[in-house]
Parts: sequence; structure tokens; C-alpha cells
Amino acid sequence: MSKLILINSDVYIRSFLDSGAFSEIEDNDTYYLAASSVRNLDTLQKRKHYLSTIELDNRRTSLYTELSYIMMVGYRNRSSTFRLKTEARFRGRHRLKYKFLGAPALRSLVKSMILHSAGINRVLQKVLLDVKPDLVIAPSAMTDPLLIDVARLSKLMGIPTLFLINGWDNLSSKLVFPVNPDYLGVWGEQSVEHAVTIHKIDRSRVYLLGVPTFDHYFRVDRDKLARPYPFRYVLFAGCAIAFDEISALRTLDEIMESRDISDFKIVYRPHPWRHPRACFDIFEPEKFRHVVIDQQVRESYFRTIKTKDYSAAKSFLPSLDYYPRLLSHAEFVVCPLSTMILESAIFDTQVLVIAYDDHVHALSPDKVINEEHFKGIERIEGFWFCRDLSDLGMHFLQMVERLNQSGPRWKRTSLICEQIRQYLYFDDRTYAQRLHELVEHLAKINGLR
Repeated sequence: MSKLILINSDVYIRSFLDSGAFSEIEDNDTYYLAASSVRNLDTLQKRKHYLSTIELDNRRTSLYTELSYIMMVGYRNRSSTFRLKTEARFRGRHRLKYKFLGAPALRSLVKSMILHSAGINRVLQKVLLDVKPDLVIAPSAMTDPLLIDVARLSKLMGIPTLFLINGWDNLSSKLVFPVNPDYLGVWGEQSVEHAVTIHKIDRSRVYLLGVPTFDHYFRVDRDKLARPYPFRYVLFAGCAIAFDEISALRTLDEIMESRDISDFKIVYRPHPWRHPRACFDIFEPEKFRHVVIDQQVRESYFRTIKTKDYSAAKSFLPSLDYYPRLLSHAEFVVCPLSTMILESAIFDTQVLVIAYDDHVHALSPDKVINEEHFKGIERIEGFWFCRDLSDLGMHFLQMVERLNQSGPRWKRTSLICEQIRQYLYFDDRTYAQRLHELVEHLAKINGLR
């Protein structure tokens, strides 16, 4: 069976190629195509059937983005995240415009008109005609304009498409595909629900695959993981979205100083692909007594701070082998809302979740916690929540006290990992094996070789 795999972002190089997600389906009939925006092409160019890059059309991209906004606002009652983003992102006339165009009575007509105006991607069409794939596979964050071209053309040409959802929140918080793929591979049961209720994709076309980047977490020998630091530490894992992390770090540094806590440090790990902040946002190591910046992201972080080129930062692809060491040896984790809370849970590492208003950003954690994909996390034993900056020091000390009472790397009676299955599917197979079985299944039901 001939397969065309489309890579639309550097993030997917790391998440799917570096992780080995395609290792079980790669053969002489597997071809790779990349968007021109992908910078880390070395990994792709080593593939036997790497074709080329394909340019993005700015005009078509703009039209697709506009259409996705219209549909997201139109779908705001299907997802609390869409509703929050509508209120935060669109103001005045823009909000009225998108609400009007996204109304059920107009939405289908507007979509048809915009898709007609965009036309089809002739370059991509030629690739599909030349390769003649039996299946197109594409990682997706629901924000990929080239994948809209793929979905449109594949439907016209009768080629099945399988999109592999890249992020926990992608189906409930990113944009909306005007043309849905034929099949989806998703994180967990929650993602299945989002695909069905938000995007109206038939349940029989949505498959549980889990997450390729987390896959090796379940297979590492934790007793043999080398410590990343020669000292005990609490991990402060920053988030991608805009949030005042420096104030939180100052609060924790001050409380450690005032209580003479010196038997461990805080390791601050800024998110590798963080968004710019609307507040003071420079970690100055010399101003902290108890906080150090994580060694893996240090260089990239300070380079981004200096150049302010946040888009270039996405070309930095941190090694996936480092995360198990970092998370497994942390005494506990402090984290604004991000996927790091799930990653910590895999190692049964407890998390102090920051869920307060930083009084700077429109979508600070007190609102983010109400987003669709975070529903139910308050019920997970081992997650503790801070809902006001003034309480952060108190909650931190409570975590330290539990740690001191129960010993290093304390565990709860109920393993945290077992409580996250709703969000993250995992079993005895690897992601690559699950994907291989899915591709074989799709070949069978579509009458392919």
C-alpha cells in the first residue's frame, strides 16, 4: 500500500519522526512531503522516498484562517475553549462579524464561497497524481492550512486521509478544519468525544493511538535513569501561553529564603516554544537564591529573549530522552496548566497546578482551567491547585511538608498514572505498533493492498 506522509511543521519532526512513530509503517511504498516552512529537513532527507518541500500560498492561507475563525466562533457553544477564545481574541465589530458569518444559517454558504475563492492547490494536486498514494497520513494540530488542501484534494480524488492529532487540546481549542479528514488518530477517550461532539466526525472514524512523544515514558527503566542534576529539585515547568512566570518564581524563591529551605532547589524550565508575554519576562539567574534555569533549554531561552524571535524558537527540538530523567527525579512539579501535568502523572510525580489570574493576560490560568480539555483534572489525586498568587507560598510549603513527612519522591496510595487514562491512551504496544495496526485496518476496510 502506497502511503504519503505530509510533515507540515518542525514540531512534527520531533513528535513523529524523532520518536519513531512511523517506524512500523515505513517501507518502499512510503513517501514524505514537507511544507516549505519546515526548517529541520535533515531527518526527512534521510528517508528513502523524501520528495521535496511544497510552498504555502499566502492568499489561500489567509482565506483558510479567516474561514477557521468563522467556524470556531460558530462552534463556540460546542467547546468552552472556543467560547473563551472568542471573548478574548475578537472585539467589537470583529466579534459581531464572525458571529454573524458563523451563524448556522450562513455558515455553509460562507464556507462554500471561501473555499471556491481559495481554489485548489495545483502543486499538491500534481504530487498526488504522480505518487498515487492509497493513503495520506498527516500529523496535525488543527492549525495547518496545507492539510486543508490535502483534505479537499483527497476527497476530490478519492484518497483516504488519516490525520494524527498532535496535542491534547487541539480538537477543542485550535481552529476548525473546513473539510474534515476521513480518519483521526487521537490521544484518548476525551479526544474521541471532542472529535464527535465538536467536529461531528463519526465515532467509527476516530481511533485511539495515544501520544508518540510520551510513548517511551512507559518503557524506561526508572531505576536506571541518571539524575539530571547533582542536587534535589522541584521542577517549575513553564507553559506555552502567555503567563507571568517570573512573579511566581520570585514568590517561591522568597518563601524558600524566608523558611531557610536549602535541601533542594527549583529548576525552572521555560516552555521551549513559549509565546511572548505582556509583562517583565526575563529570568535573571543572579537575582534568585534558590532557582536555576534548566540546562536543556537555557541557551534557546536566552537566545529567544535576546532576539525576540519567538517563531525561530520552534526550530529548537529538545531531545525526548531527557524528559523521563527530569520528571522522574523531581521531588514534585509546579506548573501552570500544560501537558506537563500529564507527563508528570505518567511518572506518578505530584503537581502543584497554578490556576490563578496573573492580572496581566486575558487567558491566564484561572480561565484556562475552564477550557474543554482540562475538564475533570481536579478529581485526580496527586494534583493540587493554587487559585491565587497570594496562596502560592502556602501551597508550596504544604507540598514540602508532605514531602518531608513521607520521604523523598513520595507516592500516593492511588497511582496518578492510572487516573489519566481518560486523557491519554496507553497499553502494552508502542505507538508505532498501534499506528501500523490502524493502517492495516484502514487498508482492509478501504479494499487496498
